[in-house]
Amino acid sequence: MKYSSFLLPALLAALVLNTANAQEIDPASDANVQPNAAVEGYKLAWSDEFNGTEIDDAKWEYRLDSKHWSTQQAKNMSVSDGVANINLRKEKTGGMDYTGGGIISKKYFRYGYYEARIKCPAGAGWHTSFWMMDNHHENSDTSQVELDPLETNSIDLHTFSTDYHQWRSDIGHMKRYQLVKTPDAPLNEFYVYGMEWTPEAAYFYFNGKLVRTAKDLTQQLPKEEKTAGKKPIVRKVSETDKNDLQIWFTSIATWLGNTEKVDDSVLPSTAQCDYVRFFESDFSSAAMKGVTKKPAPKKSAAPVKKLAKGDSSLEMFLATQKAQQEKKGFKWNANKYKKMFEQMDTNGDGIVSGAEKKAYWTK
Repeated sequence: MKYSSFLLPALLAALVLNTANAQEIDPASDANVQPNAAVEGYKLAWSDEFNGTEIDDAKWEYRLDSKHWSTQQAKNMSVSDGVANINLRKEKTGGMDYTGGGIISKKYFRYGYYEARIKCPAGAGWHTSFWMMDNHHENSDTSQVELDPLETNSIDLHTFSTDYHQWRSDIGHMKRYQLVKTPDAPLNEFYVYGMEWTPEAAYFYFNGKLVRTAKDLTQQLPKEEKTAGKKPIVRKVSETDKNDLQIWFTSIATWLGNTEKVDDSVLPSTAQCDYVRFFESDFSSAAMKGVTKKPAPKKSAAPVKKLAKGDSSLEMFLATQKAQQEKKGFKWNANKYKKMFEQMDTNGDGIVSGAEKKAYWTK
């Protein structure tokens, strides 16, 4: 079959796009797999089954920092027997006595169902987490959300925490922190941790069972303000700002959990992850800011707001900015301009007015 010269570039672009989309889901995944929890209306959109021989650098970046008692290193990540390993060692690096590690998805996510099957290390001294946050968040004036389906300290293998955090320059730190006890399930065995994130709440699951729900966040006040009688701000999750997040699987040496020292007798050790999966529905898109998980029937739906002259929806704004950036020869960064749109959209109605644009560009 022959193609005309003007059709060939479009066909090649479509092929590249389809290939990229296909790579979102690990070929080893069952494309029809459903979340371990009883949540409905989701389909697999992104996954890594770790069935290769090394970490997939197309999907993951590495946690590389020195924090608490360890320095995190890319070389501490490995893949074997169908699992990703964070190799935990006693070795002096970066001014620390121990090394840990972790992987962070290159892709950003928002509403949907997050799931991983994880085995935490035994022996005191290691903080292992399956969590979501933007690793490259730089603007302190915009929201920074952190979600934690799993945070556990190896000194206590029958307790983990589920957390919903938000940092804002005007309010500070707001959170909902809840401990989960697992008396019959030592966490140094494989279990499935899941979280459904919607505009209204985060629902946390352990082995398919709902264990915690975060529907509101409480401002964390300094001790002196509490003593002075100041009341913390409490806001519903539906009223708080959101931002796109990356998926993390990490383990670091730490004093958390009242840990006095790392148990060297069990080192080297590993934190292990069998798979990571993200499921989405029609209401999982990052563009669905403020939209409820289950929409009202069409007959009772509110009319779509008409755009006035100078107004832009998210789709219109992104299309305009993309065209301008590509015309100038700049690399397109959709997440950057999604965040810019959210900053402009001061009333949160999903539309940036001419006045909002002017206020943003002149501040």
